[in-house]
Amino acid sequence: MCECLAREAVALIGELIERYGYAIYGGNTHLIADSNEDWIVWEFAGGRRLWVAERLGPNEVRVLYPGYIEEVPPDFRDHPDFMGAENLIGFAVE
Repeated sequence: MCECLAREAVALIGELIERYGYAIYGGNTHLIADSNEDWIVWEFAGGRRLWVAERLGPNEVRVLYPGYIEEVPPDFRDHPDFMGAENLIGFAVE
């Protein structure tokens, strides 16, 4: 049985952003981890309820820079290593 506490925490962060929004200037980035998984969560400012998260691989190291986001595949919601706002890609295209 997998205790996926990091995954649950990322999902909760996403639910809260989608429900209440996030409006801090410049957004924010967090590393959420448990003994099984590590996730990076990007929260976007501007009141559009945008966020995305990426699961890191078992041997991956990442440096987090404020305001910098890695590449997100257009079909990220179908990928097990990503989670995020349903309207993220649509907003980016718009």
